[in-house]
Order: sequence, then C-alpha cells, then structure tokens
Amino acid sequence: MENKKKLQNLVQTKNSWYVFYAQIKSWITDEGGNPYQPFLFGIVDQFSQTLVTAELLESEPTKAEIVEILFNSMENPQNTNIFQQRPNTIKFENKNLMEEIAPDLSEIGVNTRFVPNLDLSRRILRGYEEFLESKTPQIEGLSKSFNQKPWRLAGFYRAAAEFYRAQPWVYLSDNDILQVKISSKDPYYLLIMGQAGMEYGLILFSKREDLESFYRSTVSQNYKIPKSGWHALNFEEKQFLPVEDIEEIELHGFDIAAKNAYPMPMVYFGDGVSERPSQEIIIVYQMALQAAEQFVKFYFQGDGILSGEEKFEFQVRMGKDVEIVEVTYPVEGITRENNIPPIENISPMEMMDFQIDGKDDEELSKAQEIIQKAWESMDPKMRVKLAKKALKISPNCVNAYVILGNDLAGSNQEKYSYYQQGVDVGEEYFGAKYFKKNRGYFWGLLETRPYMRALSGTASCLWTLGEKEKSIEVHKKMLELNPDDNQGIRYLLLDTLLTLKRYKEVEDLVMEYGESDEAVWLFTKALLKYIDAGDSLIANKLLKKALKQNVFVKAYLTGENRIPHDRPDYQGWGDESEAILYAVNHLNHWRIVPGAVDWLIKVSGD
Repeated sequence: MENKKKLQNLVQTKNSWYVFYAQIKSWITDEGGNPYQPFLFGIVDQFSQTLVTAELLESEPTKAEIVEILFNSMENPQNTNIFQQRPNTIKFENKNLMEEIAPDLSEIGVNTRFVPNLDLSRRILRGYEEFLESKTPQIEGLSKSFNQKPWRLAGFYRAAAEFYRAQPWVYLSDNDILQVKISSKDPYYLLIMGQAGMEYGLILFSKREDLESFYRSTVSQNYKIPKSGWHALNFEEKQFLPVEDIEEIELHGFDIAAKNAYPMPMVYFGDGVSERPSQEIIIVYQMALQAAEQFVKFYFQGDGILSGEEKFEFQVRMGKDVEIVEVTYPVEGITRENNIPPIENISPMEMMDFQIDGKDDEELSKAQEIIQKAWESMDPKMRVKLAKKALKISPNCVNAYVILGNDLAGSNQEKYSYYQQGVDVGEEYFGAKYFKKNRGYFWGLLETRPYMRALSGTASCLWTLGEKEKSIEVHKKMLELNPDDNQGIRYLLLDTLLTLKRYKEVEDLVMEYGESDEAVWLFTKALLKYIDAGDSLIANKLLKKALKQNVFVKAYLTGENRIPHDRPDYQGWGDESEAILYAVNHLNHWRIVPGAVDWLIKVSGD
C-alpha cells in the first residue's frame, strides 16, 4: 500500500503506455549453463514510440511480476529519456492480463484498455531475436534449406526416432561399419556414434576412401574433410535445433524418441563452415536409418548369426512406396587404428636403487641414468634417441623398450612388438628363481616396475589387436605378481570380462577386490545379481546401496545426462566425477543386459 501511495504522488501525464509479452524464439543460457527460451516483457511509451522498459524473463511472467515491473517502471523507467510518471492509460495486448491487473492500476488512477498492436510488439520482439542470433548465429531449418514441405519430413523424423529407440550403439561401436546400398547407386558407409555415451548419431560417408581417410586420421590427427563435406546426424537437446525445426516438429507432431533425441543432420566443411543437408541426403538418411534399425533387431536382438561378411536386404518405407536397401556387415578390409595411450612415465624414486640382489650391473645403471634424462625431456624424438642410446649400453634396459613403444611405434602392432621385447628381456634378466621368490611383491620392488609397465602395454595392445584371451591372461598374470595392484589392473580386467560377458570370472574378481565402497564395485555387484536373479529383493537391496553411495550414476546410465567430452582429472568418492568415470567404462555393460536400465530406473524411483 505504501508503494501505491508513492505512485499516486507521481505526476500523471496524458500519455499512454502499451504492454505486451511474448516468448523469444532464440535460446540463451542461465548462469548454471541451462538453456531456455526467454520471455520478453515490454512497455512502450506511445507518445515517443520508445521502450520504457524491456525485461527478459526465464519463464512466463506472473501477475505479481508484471505489476511489480509496471510500478517500478513508473518510478524508475529503464529508458533515461523517460521521466517518472503515472501514464493516464495503459493499453494491453492480452485481454486476460488486462482484466487481472486492472484493479491494481485503478487504485493509482491509471486507466486500462485492450488495444492489441501486434505490428509494434512483433517488430520489437524480432529486434531482440536478431540481437541474440547475432551472438549465436541461427541455423537454417530443414524445410527451408531445400524448399521442402514440412509434412514431407515426417518420414525422416519417424525413421530417426525408430533408429534411436533401437539403440544400435549398444551393439555397434565406431569401429563397426555398416555398408548401405540404395538402388543401383554406389554404397554409403555408416559409422554409428553412441557407445561411448557422449554423442549419439551417425556419420555418413559416400565414398569408401573418405571413411578410410577418416580412420587413418585417428593416428595422424590430420583428417582432410572431402569437398562434398562431412555428413553427420546427431541426436541433440531441443535447444540445439534451429527455431524453424522446433516449430515444425511441434506443429506437425513429428516423432521424437526422447528429450535429448532431436535429430540434427548437418554437413561440415571445416573452419566453422556448415550447412543443412540436401533433400537427396535427407532421403538417404531416411532409408539408411530404417535399414540400420532393422539390421540391429535382426542380428543383435534376434537369432541372426554371421560368419564373415554377409549381405541382407530390408524393406523400408518411403511414403506409400516400399524400397529395398542392402546392408553389408561387417565391411571387410576396413579397420581403425586405435592408438594405445602411452604407458606411464618412470618416477624419480625408481632411480634410487635399481640393482637386483646379487647383481651389480654397472651397464644397466648407466642406461637407467640416460632413461631418466629421456623421461625428463618433453621432446618425443629426443626420448627415442636417448632410449636407443640406453639400449646400446645395456640391452637389458626394459624402460627403453617402453619409450620406443610409446614414442616411436606408428601402429599397435609395432607398439606390441616393443613392449613384448621389454617383457622378454625382463623375464630373462630376472630369471625363474626371482619370479618364484618375489611373486606377489612385484611393483613394490623398484626393479620390477619397468617389466610391469611393459607387461601392461602388451595387454592393452593385445586387446586392441583382437587377441582378447591373451590380453586377459596378461592382466591376470599381473595381479598374481602384484595383488596390491598399484597399477589399477583390476579395473581394466573388470571392464574386459564384462565386455565378454564372462560373469563368473567377474564374480571372482569382485570377491577379490570388491570390498571397497567405490561405485564401480557396488554397481557391478548389483548388476551381477540382476543378471543372476532378475528384479529380486537381494538385487534391489544391492542397487539401492550403490545408489546411496553415488546418486549421480543413475543419470549417466539412463542417458539422462551424457558423458562429457572433457572427463574429470581426478575421481572423487560419491560425487559426480566418480559417476562420470564409472559410466565411461561401464555404461554399455548395463545397456547390453536386457531390462537392466529399466530396472535401475524403477528401483531408483521406489
């Protein structure tokens, strides 16, 4: 009431104001990084045709908010060219709003009228949208990009939604390629994204050589985008789509599989240049998505068994017509060269005493001094040069082979060769008696660390080279030599055993190391019990215990949150960093078990 008395003391002019609000099409983010489409609330002085006040609000304004903004604008207008005043009349664009606020304005002697002026308000609204778009340039809508009627896109959106629901990334990694042949045209190649839990969708290659070049770039990091562009279809949150696409989706009720599954096809040309795909490519997407979805259901979710490269034909819908699409899998002769991460560096402590009891090896000591300089160098060429020098002094310098595997090898096969040489040298140097005497204490003994480091390198290379059994055996050997597992091999072994669905061996590993209250062990115990007993009392109890330890895990396993590209540098306990790092390696272990994710959602909601 005090505020209204102050307003009644303001000079009342013969002027009139115009009030409106509307939602802006552009997206902005709040301080927490959450996107939203703001509402613009505007007050226009009709005499000067200028804005008295303009407020961007996160949500549709309430009556109380509008009254507060109106009263504040009379006392302290945002526009410094407008003086304090009570306008004689306030005209409204919205009749219901006028009727709600009229009593408050009547108390201070201000008249109200319903006189909509859409030309004025939309002109102001568009000005704000253009300003926001200049900060974040808007992408053209699909229908506008190739002058297509919106309803013709219904088939594309339906195919994208069905593809997303089939979750092909559960079964196909970005190392598994589908060849798709439509009519008599040259085949396309599909690379499925999503197994890592960061981005979902596919990359479409029109030429085999473009795909092979892309794969080679994983080693060289020098991928040259073809002149035709790089075609990608990502499934995104709503706010990343062009405004025109969102409007058409909502207007026509196009099928969208989930809140973060809006299809966003783009063509990228490098240097920030991109455009929407042509009508022809949209048709290719529509057919390829349907064929890929059917293939996944037939082969991975059905009884299909492949032996080598095989071809399949699937019927796809194109409006009222039915087309035949041929899918080939796997595509022979295309392999991706995944670089094994470098094995960890030596620590200065290891240089303090590197001699084996009973052996006074001056040559090895000198070689180790050179290796220390190599580790300290930031130049990989210098590290290689020093490692070769160390081997000339002592062929028993295992660390030198690790450096050559890290910095000289150009392929995983070469890496494996160097690491394995280090392993062979270490085993010969130590001898059988040393292994027998010190089994169980490796890594605690400084002289064993280069050997254990080389052994870890061989295991990683073997896995990537397809020698999965041998990789597992090496990891098991490392745990026998060093049960305290300073290198974290138990986590790698857990991941590999789950990948191969060797659940009995997983149980044995959990029995050995699973007493910790880390998320990785708690959630693995729950998953194992679900695999064994289904939605049972004991499985539910284990899952609730895991969720209590880290509630953040649920969002990443269910897909509510996507795994960020920038992973945490450190892992906490019970926090989001632990949840992210757990999901990085274990997301697909949950998705591959039928019903496991739905069970997680159910139990977490109890």
